[in-house]
Amino acid sequence: MVEFTAALRPICCNHGGDIISACRERELRAPTPSVFGAILRRLREQRGWTRQKLARRAGMSPQYVSIVEQGGNIPSLTTVLELTEVLGADVAEIMRELAAARNTPRATAAPAPPAEPE
Repeated sequence: MVEFTAALRPICCNHGGDIISACRERELRAPTPSVFGAILRRLREQRGWTRQKLARRAGMSPQYVSIVEQGGNIPSLTTVLELTEVLGADVAEIMRELAAARNTPRATAAPAPPAEPE
């Protein structure tokens, strides 16, 4: 296990806090693949397209589009750009949505209530 001295400890670039300890403002995380998948599905459905139509226009298989929409794969930047262009969507807006999802704190589950004695 690597030990960090205080001088070598990585810091959170967003808040100046220590990455190894919990960030006080929010948990640092990348958006999940399902976030992009949900955006992709919303855009496709807004246009009234099927997965098959999107896949055909983007030169991809319908199965792959389905996997991406369900969050089962992290598409490459090239794939994101291709899907965005085919859908006629604004890639900058999609990136803003992904950034917003990344900056939103994760909801923590409420602790389960204690079991009542019988």
